[in-house]
Parts: sequence; C-alpha cells; structure tokens
Amino acid sequence: MAFLTPTPPDITETLPGQIGTSLTDAYPPSGGWDVSVGPLGFLLASSSGNPYQRATEDVRKQQIDTSDAPGEQSLSSWWTRSQDTWDKGAGVRWYEPTTDEETVDRFADSYGIDPWTPGEIKLLKRMLDPSPDVGADVYVAGLEVGGVLGCVAAYGSTVAWAPPLEAGDSGTLPGASATQPSAAGGIAWVGHDGGVSRYEPNVGVTTPITCTGVARAWWIKARLIVAVGPALYEVAPSGADLDEQTPIYTHPSSGWVWSDVAETSGAILAAGYEGGDSAVFRFTIENDETNTPILSGASQVGRTAPGERITCMGVYLGSTLVLGTSQGVRVGQVSDAGDMAWGKLTVTTTSDVTDVTFRDRFAYLAVSGQHPNGASGAVRVDLSTPVDDSDAPRYAYAWDAAAGTGTCTSLCLVGERVVLCVDRRVYTQSATSYVDEGWLNTGGIRFATVEPKAFRLVRTVVATNGGGCRITVTAPDGSENRVVEFTDAFHTEDDLGLMIPGRPINQYISLNVYLTPSADKTQTPVLSALSVKAAPAPSRVRLFSLPLSVHDFETDRYGNRLGKAGGAYERLAALESLEESAIPVRIIDNRTSESFIGQIDRVDFSASLPPSKGEHNFEGVATVRIRRL
Repeated sequence: MAFLTPTPPDITETLPGQIGTSLTDAYPPSGGWDVSVGPLGFLLASSSGNPYQRATEDVRKQQIDTSDAPGEQSLSSWWTRSQDTWDKGAGVRWYEPTTDEETVDRFADSYGIDPWTPGEIKLLKRMLDPSPDVGADVYVAGLEVGGVLGCVAAYGSTVAWAPPLEAGDSGTLPGASATQPSAAGGIAWVGHDGGVSRYEPNVGVTTPITCTGVARAWWIKARLIVAVGPALYEVAPSGADLDEQTPIYTHPSSGWVWSDVAETSGAILAAGYEGGDSAVFRFTIENDETNTPILSGASQVGRTAPGERITCMGVYLGSTLVLGTSQGVRVGQVSDAGDMAWGKLTVTTTSDVTDVTFRDRFAYLAVSGQHPNGASGAVRVDLSTPVDDSDAPRYAYAWDAAAGTGTCTSLCLVGERVVLCVDRRVYTQSATSYVDEGWLNTGGIRFATVEPKAFRLVRTVVATNGGGCRITVTAPDGSENRVVEFTDAFHTEDDLGLMIPGRPINQYISLNVYLTPSADKTQTPVLSALSVKAAPAPSRVRLFSLPLSVHDFETDRYGNRLGKAGGAYERLAALESLEESAIPVRIIDNRTSESFIGQIDRVDFSASLPPSKGEHNFEGVATVRIRRL
C-alpha cells in the first residue's frame, strides 16, 4: 500500500471571515502603508499618548516558593538545585525538585562510593589482592569459630576456614563439585558430589550424608535440608543415605534445580527453576501423632513471570523477602506462615544474581559484570528505605564492593568486610584503606522543565582529609568538563563558575563527583553538600503595540488616497476577527523591512468624533497588541 505524503505545514491561515474584495482593494497591503496586518494595510497613528512600542515578554514567573526544602527557595533570580544527602540510593535519570519523592536524596549512578551515611558521601574500602586461582568455582559463607569471625570457602574437593588475611584451617571433601556452604554454630555443611559433609574448623571433615549425584545443603530452623536434583530432603544431621530416604517433595520436572532455601517464623521456603519457569514452595511445621514437629507437604506460594528465574533467596528478620533472579533484585514481604508479596525489580541486571547475605538494614547481593565499569561484585540494598509509595515499592540501592570482571559466584560478610568470589578467586575487603577513586553522577538536573537554561554556578561543601574532590559537569551531548578540584591546599565553599565550552545554554546538565583518598589511602574525603544555580534562558518572545490609523479614507506615504465609505468599521471588524480566532498572520513593517508571523493578543479602539450630519464618523485609532511567534 502507498504511504500518504504529508504536505508541509503552513503556520499562517486564511481569515476566519471573508474580507470582501472591495476592502482589500480599498486598502491593499502595498509599500505605501506603514504596516500591513495580514491582507490589510495601515498607517501608524503614533503619539505621545499612544506610542508605537516593542518589548520582550517576561520569562520569569513571579511566584511564592513553597518547596519543602528551605535551601531550594530562590533568594534571587537564580534557580537553585541543592542536595545534602544521597542515602536513598541510585537509579534516577532526572534529579527533579525535592517535592518529587521518587528522586529526593537520590542519584543516577556511582562506583566506589558509600552514600549510606545521611549527609555525606565517601569512598568504599578497597578489595585486597585476591587468592590465587583455585581451579574451581568458589562459594563462601561467614562463620564464627571460637569467638573469631572468619570465612569458610568451598571449592572443588576443598573446604577451608580463616579470619581475613590470616592463616586458618582446611579439609578435604570426599567428593568434588563443592556447592554453597551453609554455616551456623561454628559448623559448615557443604554439599558435593556424593553427599553432604560436616566441616568443623580445627576439628575436621566428616560425611554423614551420602547420595548419588551432587547435593546442596541448607541449615534452616535447626534442620538440615538437602537438594539432590529435583528432590528435597529433610535429613537428620547424624547421618543418612539419601538413596534410601523419601523426599519431603520431588518436583515433577526432572530438570528442576533448587536454587535456595529460607525460613520464616512458621515456614520453610524453597525456590527453584527449570528453564524460564521458576517458583517458590512453602513447607509449614506441623506436629505428628507423637507431637513431633514435622514439615508439611509442599504448596506453591509464588511464581515469577515466564523467563525470570529465582537464583537466590533470603528472608531477613522473618518478614522481608529478597529475591535474586536472572533479571535483578526484588524486595517483598513474607508472612509468618510463608505467604509472599512480590516486589518490583529494585535493581535490574543482565546476568544472574547469585548470592545474598544480610547485615544491619542492608542486603548484599552478588552480581557479575553489572557495575558501571563492567566489574563484578556486590550491590547493596537498603531494606529500610522504599523509594516510592506504591504497594510494592522499590528500595534504595547502590553498587558496592567490586573486583574482577568474571562471574561472581558467591559473597559473604566478615563483620563489615565484604568477601567476594570472582573468577575462581577470593577477594577480601580491607579494614583500613580505601579505593583509588570513586565517583557519583547526580542525574540530569533540568528543574522539571525542558526549556533551556544558563547553568552558571556550583557550590560544594567537602572535607578533603588529605585526599581530593574533583567536580565535573556533563552536557547533554555527553561531553564532560572540569569545574573545580579541591585539595587540602585549595578549599572554598563559595560559588564557583560553571562553564561548558561552546555550550552556554543547555536544557539540562549532570554533575559528577570524583573522590580520591589520602596518599596512604587510609583517609577519605567527605562531600556533604552540592548546589548548582542556573538562570532560565528560553527563547524570547517579542511583543509589539501598534497604534493603527483606522479611517474610511486615508492618504498613504506616497500620496495616494485610498479607502471607501464605511471601510473603517470593516477594517476594525477584520482585526477583531483575527483577535478572536487567534490565527497567526503575517506582519510587515515597511519602514524597517521586518516581516514575521504574529498573533493578535488584543485590539483596543478609540474614536473621538461623534456622529453628525448624517456621517457615522466611525474613525479613530486601533491599538493592536501583537505577539511575535
């Protein structure tokens, strides 16, 4: 089928009412008139009381500022955007006014930055040199032994425990393909090919549970839950041969993979997937005929949309559900009985989220290649801070510790220190030294309007602490330009000039904060406030006030007498018709050779002669106010 070819638009239109040929003939728009309005010519009747005027329409709206943030109230002609905390996390594209709850106290993106203390941003602690490549995927869990915090790692047929950067203990598993350890009470349970082993650091490895295939174990509610293929077992820690046990549940699909198990106060939850199908099952605790607590049969309590797989799961403080999936991180709620309310994607990823752990109010999740520079590591989610008020809100998040670029198989916390497993190596976070550089991007600052602005000033409150803070500005074309760099030798809280070469006017900008530590990397700069000022710079609208002579007969600038009886009224009626219709018309000033499209905003007519001796005397001056388009 043929496509219709649109005709070019014409901003000018015909008059809403017909102007008779005799009217345009009587007052033709020739060069003899001072000005022409559409098809009609006029002489100007300028006087001291009714002058010809041209002016610029005011571009600043006079209003009372009712912003919730006192610092946002303009004290001059500047538009100001200020921020003094970033603890609601990343993920905004536009940093809009503080009345927008989904953008307040947030930013667009960051790397190597800790924004979680209200009123400041600072550097994250750096990751130390990793262990050698151990030749197999590594899985870790935090484990306290004899009052000492440490990390248990399982890989291949090895299991080991050590405090950070110290010598520890290791053991050998009877089978290869070690899986994620489950640690509690000074003991780690590690699934592997052929069974589940109990590892007690400084004591040794025993293997009380055997099976055919690779097992994965979870210590949940003082129970040992083991998955082998699509089957889930509740196993006595003292020992069992799973080949002779009856599973508590076997998924009907032979390809089903159990990815994680978690608990609420009254139920155990198990998540798994096959292909693009993924679901969560609930097992409640009941008493049998001898009053012994047992697990009930499985009931499905949640299912993802097709194509999204649940790859890890955790329940924090019995009520907050965190799901890592093939598409990102979801935060929801779960009841004591295991009923679930799914949350929207708080973090979106393009690869599987592989592990989750908790500390304080935060969930830490392992991601691969998702940091802004392509690094792998942790993303931290603040479970106490929803960033919208919907029934299933998103939560504050920021990229956290990072190391390497390959698959991050697991992570854990040893106190406040993050341990990452990336590229078959183990990285441990330093307790004292900071990353070489971190940065934060504010997101687009546009003052909730797409009109152009002249961004001119930046003010920063920063304590350098032996390090440095560099501020740059990014224009809409992606170019980045330096604004200022603070060190211990140079520091000011005054307004500083913000210039983008070749781009004095921009619809929006974003600011970038770069922090670098002290020379010995033991101190971090701290930024506590950032402000940018701009002046509106929309296209100016020119306003004209034309005092037009409106008489039946007039003599033009060349001495030609033109007009007709009753023509004054007809010309005034034509002007009023243009005013009412708001149709754009062409305005020509023959004195200056100006020609433009305008819109008549108002017509005022004054006549000083009364009717007499049969003459209507409908003549006078029409003051026409025109807006140039």
